[in-house]
Amino acid sequence: MVAGRVDRRRRELELRSADGALTHVPSDLRRWTTELALMPCLRRADVPAETLDRLLGIGVLAPVDLPLAVRPERPQTLDGWRFT
Repeated sequence: MVAGRVDRRRRELELRSADGALTHVPSDLRRWTTELALMPCLRRADVPAETLDRLLGIGVLAPVDLPLAVRPERPQTLDGWRFT
């Protein structure tokens, strides 16, 4: 997610995903949204609970963390995939 311009009249901030999808969030969340593209992770303990709830509700963050790596139990069964 990349933070864009703030619409001061509507008090919203544009967020654009890597696939080009655009969403708007309240501009008071700017502190947290401007660094999303730069952060490999966001520690839940560092974000105030109310802010975290709002970002989850908007869909900017997910309620569960993604795994750092995916390793199949039986890689030989994956046709055409190569794992190093």
